[in-house]
Amino acid sequence: AATFPQSEDVLLVQSAGGVFFRDVMPAVGESLKSNHEYALTSGMIELKFPSGAEVILDAPTVVEIASLDRLIVRQGSCSVHAPAGAEGFQVITPKTEVTDLGTRFSVDVDEAGDTEVQVVEGAAEVQPRDRLPTETILLTERQASRFDGGDSSTVEFQANKYRHQLPDRVVEFAMGTTNGKPNGQLRNVSVQRDGTTRHYNVSELIGVEVTHFHGGANTQH
Repeated sequence: AATFPQSEDVLLVQSAGGVFFRDVMPAVGESLKSNHEYALTSGMIELKFPSGAEVILDAPTVVEIASLDRLIVRQGSCSVHAPAGAEGFQVITPKTEVTDLGTRFSVDVDEAGDTEVQVVEGAAEVQPRDRLPTETILLTERQASRFDGGDSSTVEFQANKYRHQLPDRVVEFAMGTTNGKPNGQLRNVSVQRDGTTRHYNVSELIGVEVTHFHGGANTQH
């Protein structure tokens, strides 16, 4: 992933086919608005908070940036990595308040607001919103629980619920020009492979010829 200078805003740092409903997706490196509901209808995006917390959202997901260290997830899935210095970052759902204690964790919220929290490493403190503030639940590495507004229940830990990175993909490409006008010739391409952005000149690419293509039943993409 690309690196960005320290910012006092929540930045979009990566997008893999991300589309917002009724909102224009910011360019990579630009900020998102606070106190504004975003509905991610397709793709995946990664956000970076000023504290250093990194959040990957997987569509369909509805979120709101409540503050520079609080993310409201009304529905959908997010994966959080809070490195040293980002402890205290919170994910707020209809049924819980999840506080990071230095960890990686995922949060899944269904249509009813029921919330599942999976801790991949470190620890997270979960405050069910129907209980007293003193009745918090500590989840540590490889622990998972579901919160449905009643008694919480332990569920099977599933490491694949957590997104470590966005999928491999073409990040950008550039076309050549002749007399200042595009000539239709590929000049270079940037791809993400295993979480690392790599840049290739067209001379480094191996030419192929497509002889058959089948797109499947989904005609929307």
